[in-house]
Amino acid sequence: MDIFNNTTKVVADDLTKTITSGSRISMAAACFSIYAYQALKEQLEACAELRFIFTSPTFVAEKTTKERREFYIPRQRHEKSLYGTEFEVRLRNEMKQKAVAKECAAWIKRKAQFRTNTTRDAMNHFLVVENEAEAYTYMPMNSFTTVDLGCERGNNLTNMVTRFENPNSQEFLRSFNAVWQDEEKLSDVTEDVAAMISAVYRENPPELVYFMILYHIFSEFLEDISEDVLPNEASGFKNTVIWGKLYNFQKDAVLAIINKLEMYHGCILADSVGLGKTFTALAVIRYYEERNKNVLVLCPKKLAENWLTYRGNLINNPLAKDRLRYDVLYHTDLSRDSGNTAIGLPIDRINWGNYDLVVIDESHNFRNGTGTHKLEEGKENRYMRLMNRIIKPGITTKVLMLSATPVNNRFYDLRNQLGLAYEGNPVEFIQFMSEKYRNNDKVVIGAGTVLDPETARAVILAGANYVVSPGLNVDTIKLCNRYRVPMLPGVMSPTEAITALESGCDIIKVFPGNVVGPGAISSFKGPLPQGDFMPSGGVDVDNVDKWLKAGACAVGTGSSLTKGAATGDFAAITAKAKEFVEAVAAARK
Repeated sequence: MDIFNNTTKVVADDLTKTITSGSRISMAAACFSIYAYQALKEQLEACAELRFIFTSPTFVAEKTTKERREFYIPRQRHEKSLYGTEFEVRLRNEMKQKAVAKECAAWIKRKAQFRTNTTRDAMNHFLVVENEAEAYTYMPMNSFTTVDLGCERGNNLTNMVTRFENPNSQEFLRSFNAVWQDEEKLSDVTEDVAAMISAVYRENPPELVYFMILYHIFSEFLEDISEDVLPNEASGFKNTVIWGKLYNFQKDAVLAIINKLEMYHGCILADSVGLGKTFTALAVIRYYEERNKNVLVLCPKKLAENWLTYRGNLINNPLAKDRLRYDVLYHTDLSRDSGNTAIGLPIDRINWGNYDLVVIDESHNFRNGTGTHKLEEGKENRYMRLMNRIIKPGITTKVLMLSATPVNNRFYDLRNQLGLAYEGNPVEFIQFMSEKYRNNDKVVIGAGTVLDPETARAVILAGANYVVSPGLNVDTIKLCNRYRVPMLPGVMSPTEAITALESGCDIIKVFPGNVVGPGAISSFKGPLPQGDFMPSGGVDVDNVDKWLKAGACAVGTGSSLTKGAATGDFAAITAKAKEFVEAVAAARK
């Protein structure tokens, strides 16, 4: 028996002595790296064979049924390690990856076999070198990488490896052989390993790389497309004048918009200024008019001349042959009860509920929703009149919104505009989203600001998986318990917290958190250690650790996460979400 500290005495040096011509190598480990092959290239080329078992499912899907939702994805990390682990950056920076991969792939085809554990049963990690006179077992060998061989420094405080000889080594070998021969537990992945390594040095044309990138970015969206929501080309809209004047990116946008309108009844075209939102919208209008649909264009008065030109029999109308017939109203016309529109329609006699499609130019003018101004007795603001007179009544109305700045000040700007698409009914929207993500276990749909049991029942029946409220309503909690749906009521006092616990709440929301501060959690936990408390309001990346260390089971955040939407920077939301995840993980260590 010998011990290696992988600092002054490393495993790789010993393997250069024990692996000789004709050696048989058997190894069970989490992953395999081409740089470990490079470190022992001379010895591995001389050996008779290598048998390798991936101890966790790799290159295959797990066969066992998961009894609960888990965020456990072992395979991606193990498969990527073929190209080198995070601790082999120096080796990758030597720019020899292609050469090493080519040599390794050729060696694998000659002398190596790879099989993977297809179960979730654990397996010891070790390496056995079998020679004619002696067998040597190195344990533990968690991975076949330069770190485990002692060639590179990893992140382990210690990296001790023990070498056993016969007869102990023979016991490890017998154990390996028993598993190796079990076809029910192992699956051969040699070709998969060789193919993945070969991909490193394979020369791919730029077009393939480009299309592969597009596929991986947008593949999940392709699943949402069906023939039922694709534009009907039999209508002849691609033979129109407006279609011929579009750039390719605009044509793609038209097809995407029609798809969204058919699926969701609403769409926002948020191209920057100068990218031709008007012409794109005109092509969409032409499509629906070809299908004998009634179309209304709502625009600011200053932009009306363009819209009126494209529908008129005018010498300066480049689309005159298309004979567009949509109605035009100013945004301000929604505030009037009498008079005529720009095209001469009497406002008091318009059949408001008979429009199949409404196109709203500069839709951000409706960003404030019902809060544009205080409603006077019996008077509607423009947003409500649009909703109550055009969108809700009569036939189902699709809404196309055009804006270079759909979010001006806050995330609610976008929400209010989207509300036009689902007729301002959040219950219907929850139902729609629940149906859309019914088979996606990574998405959980809930409902917030639920104030009463009637609303709670409506959102639960629509598909909400949890309910959140800013206050405490016992009847609402009872209703949610009846449907076995988690309810998170908002509390600010021990009395409310006790009532919530007695009513059967699993998690209690401390709201607003910016008023009470993290100390409130520890104050609640003192007399109520059995309670789980979650702060909401005033939670951000900088103080999330304080909340969790105070005893919070979770944290809730809103504006601090979504403020990037104010400038249309949705990548900032993704980045902020990652910061939150990292901050929570760090706080829980």
